[in-house]
Amino acid sequence: MATREACRHLLTEFEGIVGVHRSLAKAVPIGSLPPGSAVLFALARSTRPLRAGHVAELLDLDMSVVSRHIAHLVEHGWVERRPHPHDGRSFLLGLTPEGRAVVDRATDDRLTVIAERLDDWSDEDARTLSELLARLKAGLAHRPVSVPVVVSH
Repeated sequence: MATREACRHLLTEFEGIVGVHRSLAKAVPIGSLPPGSAVLFALARSTRPLRAGHVAELLDLDMSVVSRHIAHLVEHGWVERRPHPHDGRSFLLGLTPEGRAVVDRATDDRLTVIAERLDDWSDEDARTLSELLARLKAGLAHRPVSVPVVVSH
């Protein structure tokens, strides 16, 4: 088990990761990332069409936010909404070919920036970090935490 001190260092790095994400977003041309692009990327990662509620859950966003993004993406022709074959009250979402092209361009732009900034990294270092980040996500994902609750009177 990792010590509290090791976890303290991780917590500090988590805060820095937010800055790295923002820096990457600034480096990628704004025109290549439409509003709601997180929804596009979630759909692109999926091997099957998804319900809007599942997208909201994956992104940890409020359903109203996801609904607005979906409406925008459908309006622009990047996402298609089809009736669910087993539940007439819901829809399944998937990328259109145009939506896939937007995701592919944005991914290529991001990969270019990352490769340029990590030009002194070996493939092994990049793979190791990727494996560790995947393990970190799995370890922290929606697991119950035993944090003492302090009640003041």
